[in-house]
Amino acid sequence: MKWVSYLVGARKVWSIMSKRQTIVRIMRTSHWKYVTRNMMVVLLSYCKKITRWKNSIHHHCPIPASSFINITQECNLKCKGCIAAGYKKDSLSAKTVLDYVKDGIKIGMNSFTFIGGEPLISKHFDSILACARRNKYTNFSFVTNGTLLTSDVIKNLESCPNIVAFVSVDGSCKQHCDRRGEGTYERVVKNLSTLKSKKIPFFIITTVTQINYDHVTEKIYAEWCRKMGAVALVLLPFLSVDWENDIKYRLKPQQMNEMESRIKTLNLCLSDFYIIDAFGNEKKFGGCRAANRSITLNADRCFQPCPAIMISDCKYPDTSILNALKSPLMVNIRAIKACCPNECIIMKKHQALSNIKIENAHEVVYTSKSAESILSNGF
Repeated sequence: MKWVSYLVGARKVWSIMSKRQTIVRIMRTSHWKYVTRNMMVVLLSYCKKITRWKNSIHHHCPIPASSFINITQECNLKCKGCIAAGYKKDSLSAKTVLDYVKDGIKIGMNSFTFIGGEPLISKHFDSILACARRNKYTNFSFVTNGTLLTSDVIKNLESCPNIVAFVSVDGSCKQHCDRRGEGTYERVVKNLSTLKSKKIPFFIITTVTQINYDHVTEKIYAEWCRKMGAVALVLLPFLSVDWENDIKYRLKPQQMNEMESRIKTLNLCLSDFYIIDAFGNEKKFGGCRAANRSITLNADRCFQPCPAIMISDCKYPDTSILNALKSPLMVNIRAIKACCPNECIIMKKHQALSNIKIENAHEVVYTSKSAESILSNGF
């Protein structure tokens, strides 16, 4: 069975590599020292896909390919409207993180994304890098505000090609500093330049607000991201955690409706650079990830369907990953998703999510102060 998956994987790699624009992108961003490893990752991912398929049949639940791990809620910034601001200031221990990754790999997961807070604040980040080195054919990534990408961190990233940074940049200098604080833009740009000079691949992730919408969905911004050395640009709509006070940043309905088409236009204009629509792309890749293609472990060890759905009915390691996926909450989430298979359920079914909490008040708990606002109002 493994050899079959290798052959299928090899065919897939060839079909990808035969596309001229992909070859250009790999030569320009990943550089040849990453190509061999990336090809092997694609091949081995097919083996893990078969493992997930076997486990899903045996355990009667979908096995996600990826997981978000909220390693700490501590942060060095106080960004306006931050989705993580409502959490308690908890952090996961190194043992919990390493055990969780080990258990995830056993059942077929092949991708782990560390989020916060600010992951680089965690005193266990070196242990995470060591874990990534030991599991060199598993993909790791982390989302950072970019201000703490010190020379030591960048040196460690050089020796660990299977961990990638998603660096937050929110448009122009003025737009970025309006949300994240004075002087932060200059620090981030300086660190991005260092990543580029060291030939370390990274993504730029931009929170799209009412203020920066016109700028970040224009070709000039995508070209700036490409010039800075980013592999791709991820556009993430602003998620309101305080419905009354976030009106300045919350996208207008017209902007939400136009965003997907504007991103498609950008991708047609820029053949050697890719703009990822964090929610629109779900239609291409199997629908909403929550409780199905992904699961989240927050800093309080609570399992969540996704980082934005801040409700839980079990904790790790009291409950295993497999049992968490079969929990009543996850089953209910998947039932709601069946009504809108190709859409983000917070965008389309946030009221149904809120009802789950109301109907199961004793078993399901909010994991953040922001949860009620998000589930009541959506985007």
